[in-house]
Amino acid sequence: MRLHTVVFCLVVIGVLCTLAVPAEVSGAAVQLANVVVTAGSSELGDCFYIEEPNRTSGIKVTGQTAARGEAVTVTGVLTRHNGEVEIAATSVSHVSGGVDIRPLGMSFTNVGGGWAWRWVYNPVLHHSEYKWVQLIGLSTIALLVRTWGRVDSVDTSTKSFIITDGNRQYLKCMAAGLTPVQLPQAGQFVVVTGISATELNLQGQLEPLLRFRSQSDISVYPN
Repeated sequence: MRLHTVVFCLVVIGVLCTLAVPAEVSGAAVQLANVVVTAGSSELGDCFYIEEPNRTSGIKVTGQTAARGEAVTVTGVLTRHNGEVEIAATSVSHVSGGVDIRPLGMSFTNVGGGWAWRWVYNPVLHHSEYKWVQLIGLSTIALLVRTWGRVDSVDTSTKSFIITDGNRQYLKCMAAGLTPVQLPQAGQFVVVTGISATELNLQGQLEPLLRFRSQSDISVYPN
């Protein structure tokens, strides 16, 4: 099997982030060298995320383990699941030079980027409509980001909560893996750090999702 060394940059194709490789290379063996783990497998359970040290791109990795902050070289096969490009890893080698990746700060309405299903207020009909809309900026999928908002609702069964800007825009924030976490309360203002990801809603439509890694990723501020 031919091994492709992938240029690790992201482009927007619809709502999705994908590695800048030709379509015929999809499913081929790839290798990414000297990238940094931003969310470890012990935090997420089923995967980990890597990112370029300059924070320009990131990707999800399955099939192997790695810890947050480690610098690694990942070898595997490109695949796609629930709207995210992934590497099904066959090996992960650890290299020196790990760094602490700082999150990119952004309004939560920009988390995800590209296109997504969102509630949009119709000022003529005076109600919200669920529409396929273009978000602001490039896709942020698989990047470590920091955002903020007021907690609209909390779901302890999924260890998740939804934040809003008070203008009928919402973003779901969910604990990663089996991480024990104390969720904020509805009405509280929070700043949340995590991985920009996607999930399929009950209608099978892609929506942005923020996967926070630990309790320290949630900061609660007085109302």
